[in-house]
Amino acid sequence: MSDIKAAIESLYKAYNVNPEEFTPERLAQSANQWKQNVLLNDLNLDCLHLSFDRKAFLAGSQFVIACSWQRDEVEQNPEFHNRKIVIIDPSISFGREHQTTLLMIELIEKNWQGRQLLDIGTGSGILAIVAQKLLPESRVEAFDISSDIVEYAHLMLELNGLEKSLELKQATVTDYPTETYDLV
Repeated sequence: MSDIKAAIESLYKAYNVNPEEFTPERLAQSANQWKQNVLLNDLNLDCLHLSFDRKAFLAGSQFVIACSWQRDEVEQNPEFHNRKIVIIDPSISFGREHQTTLLMIELIEKNWQGRQLLDIGTGSGILAIVAQKLLPESRVEAFDISSDIVEYAHLMLELNGLEKSLELKQATVTDYPTETYDLV
């Protein structure tokens, strides 16, 4: 937690912001959401503001992607009924609405039969989360080379209730020389 606090303080200094005028409460409803949305020290505050304006959206045939503060809205919206909710809050990581990510969600839905999946360069963890929610009995592992991104992805696993069922770590592909997977 002290790393996050230090990161917030460095953001205040870097952007010459008075903490009394610009509080975490203005950006998120709780300190926990603020922690989830401020990942160490690489954020551009203008981009962060725009990120909070994102709307929930459909992904593949079975999922809706939303931010944590949109959960109630999604559950009440008939357009999203019978879909699995994947919570991905804004950050510096790549992937939430990227066309390649959306295509990969469709491919996972159509082609993956379960058992073992490895998500290389997981970013937000969205593809690993989708795979685990699609087939909860399967073994899903994910990694990224960046410790900051892995920290953020851990937060996304927590928001999706998957921190105990999905293995996530900082690693490189060379850390998996003998493992075999059904989908990589």
